[in-house]
Amino acid sequence: MTIHIYMARHASPDWNRKDIRYDIPPGPDLTAQGESEATALGQFLSTRSIQKVYASPLERAHQTAIIAGTVLGVSPTIDHAIAEWTRDETAELVAERIVPFWNRISAESAQQGPVLFVTHGGPLGYLLYHLGMPRNELNSYRERYADQAAPPAGLWSASSETAAGPWQLDLVFMP
Repeated sequence: MTIHIYMARHASPDWNRKDIRYDIPPGPDLTAQGESEATALGQFLSTRSIQKVYASPLERAHQTAIIAGTVLGVSPTIDHAIAEWTRDETAELVAERIVPFWNRISAESAQQGPVLFVTHGGPLGYLLYHLGMPRNELNSYRERYADQAAPPAGLWSASSETAAGPWQLDLVFMP
């Protein structure tokens, strides 16, 4: 079975909140626009037979996963491995938590079908590069989306015949 993983960036949060940090829970909530984006994300994925949904523990990602998951009929599971890149983390520390997560859900997808996870721009960019996206291509996406690998509620598709790759990476949805 082909491995198929969908990687979403959270929908639009309330970035006007200056009283809480963006990189540690809870982080800012979604705006009304973000709720609409999350619904549209779920509607886009509704024909893709998503078997499992994972979410970062930060509110904006968890709320996105709940809303999209409701459309899909799948409740999200929180996984700290896909939390936002914190101010004190190095790329090596992010890799230590996100690469094992990726390996686990790749095996899960191979056995059960497509998997979705909702994360943040930092971990998403790291994974795209880790999966083989050339740095200059990743940088072109970051230039388009305010230094992020996707717009809010943007969705990447990663597919491969084996967990070792090569991975086909496509930005398939932008609300």
